[in-house]
Amino acid sequence: MSGHESTGSKALDYALAYARLGWPVIALRPAGSKYEDLFGSSKTARGVEPASKSGFKDATTNSDIIEAWYQKGPENGVGIYPGGAGLLALDVDTKCGKRGPEQLEALQNRIGQTLPETLSQQTPSGGTHLIFRLPSDVPELGNSALPNCPDVDIRAHKGYIAAEGTATSVGKYRFLDWDPLLDDEPEIAEAPTWLIDLLVKVNGQNPNSIMTQPSSQSLSVLTSIPRIDIDGIPAELKSLVMNGVPHGSRSQQFHHAV
Repeated sequence: MSGHESTGSKALDYALAYARLGWPVIALRPAGSKYEDLFGSSKTARGVEPASKSGFKDATTNSDIIEAWYQKGPENGVGIYPGGAGLLALDVDTKCGKRGPEQLEALQNRIGQTLPETLSQQTPSGGTHLIFRLPSDVPELGNSALPNCPDVDIRAHKGYIAAEGTATSVGKYRFLDWDPLLDDEPEIAEAPTWLIDLLVKVNGQNPNSIMTQPSSQSLSVLTSIPRIDIDGIPAELKSLVMNGVPHGSRSQQFHHAV
């Protein structure tokens, strides 16, 4: 059943529904709303952002805490902390001319792999959140983008996504083919090995740390990412890369190298 019919419910209803699935949630301040920071200064939310001071670190499944949040701020939206639920979200962005879908398709074509069908959410700007399950032994993944996909962001252990139950001036977040308030737990695909290898790589981890041996599939992915031959670049650029630039001379050195 589609979630489109239930968007009139309060964000609290959605937050509690996600919490019952074991997905930690946070309250999200609406864009343009006024609030005071920790120093008492007046601020304006630039986008949907955490209403609590520690952001995703305050995410919880405790219903008492969640209810208290929305009693204080009933206008708030709801966010999900994917990593706390063993989930990964790929944020495929299209906002302001971004080309996330094309970049993700090109990546799959380049390495000869395809993402499995999984739970998806449409964002108000027309982008998509693709939700996958993570292996239990995957290293923590920070906020970054997929290689050669600057408009496809990773959200897992160090971030959050806005979820259905959240509205902006542009529109509402909506899960596709799943109603969080009426349906059972959604079907979510396991993140494929080649994707995990890429995520671990861009987070500076050893891609073999989650596998006893790298598969031929994962090796083909990792070797498909362009690398720089340090000995093949001009001597002045090599010196900049290897030795850095003395303080106060960055502009002069880089302009000279160029």
